[in-house]
Amino acid sequence: MSVTFQSHDAPRTEQEVDDGDGQMVMDLVSILPSVNLSNETAARLVALFDLPFERTRLEGQLDQAALDRAITKGLRIVNGEDVSAFVVEPAVVGGAMRVRSMSNGVTEIGRGATFVEMGCSDERIVRRATDLLDLFTRARAGGYSVGWG
Repeated sequence: MSVTFQSHDAPRTEQEVDDGDGQMVMDLVSILPSVNLSNETAARLVALFDLPFERTRLEGQLDQAALDRAITKGLRIVNGEDVSAFVVEPAVVGGAMRVRSMSNGVTEIGRGATFVEMGCSDERIVRRATDLLDLFTRARAGGYSVGWG
């Protein structure tokens, strides 16, 4: 899963884009960039930027006043504010062992799913915070809002 930050009210222009199958097609594309983040990175950055969000789902909206606050915070982040509290170390979590007796008398022993968390380093947090700061700054300059979900 992922979370995309974008401006829904920014103008769109018709541009030629790849449709994903190697074919070029005309599509409406926002004049502002979008920033797509993994759920883990998005959750870290939403917390780091102290952004308002819907608690049951990772989504929210920034108007012009909120963009000003987010830009101020973003400038602190990219200029050296300590982000170590938002770093996630890589981890591999194996599923629990399970023993299952089958109806034919065979016992099956195995593990549940294994999850690999690649982590989120301080360099990644700052790099992606820079991407968000660019989007926020351009949206504020154009008078647009930014939403994510």
